[in-house]
Amino acid sequence: MFEKRIVVTNNIAKWSFNSNNEQVVINLTNEKIAPGSNGSFEIEIDASGAETAIEYQIIVVNEKNIPDKFNFYAELKNEHDEIINKTEEYSSFSNLASNCLYGTIKPEQGNPKQTIEVYWYWEFDEEDNSNIDQNNGTLVYDEYGNSSLECSLDIEIVGKQI
Repeated sequence: MFEKRIVVTNNIAKWSFNSNNEQVVINLTNEKIAPGSNGSFEIEIDASGAETAIEYQIIVVNEKNIPDKFNFYAELKNEHDEIINKTEEYSSFSNLASNCLYGTIKPEQGNPKQTIEVYWYWEFDEEDNSNIDQNNGTLVYDEYGNSSLECSLDIEIVGKQI
């Protein structure tokens, strides 16, 4: 009996996915926010060392007490801080994330690190100078200007090899 053994080998593509935002609390600002406030924060996506394309998505796990008239938009920047894409404006971070904060990083594009800069602003309505109604999910201030609610966004940055 004649037996021939064939061994097939293949290298598995290396992949890497990271973010500078792992287990991090991001403050919208170091100051108290109120109508008329604005600012930005960054989410870094890093696929350095990957030999295959990486698909990523920003998922909102919890959005707590975000005021009405609070708006978000984002700019996706490459590792040279050049703007790749700018989103439309959304009235919730959840809508911004589900509609715009996802994509693919391909190793052949030579841009393994991307930054999503999220801009926010709270519209100021001159005609509404009363305390903000707690029942509709917006902040309420006491006579000393202190907020009785805390705003927060809990997000996950999910990456997978494709």
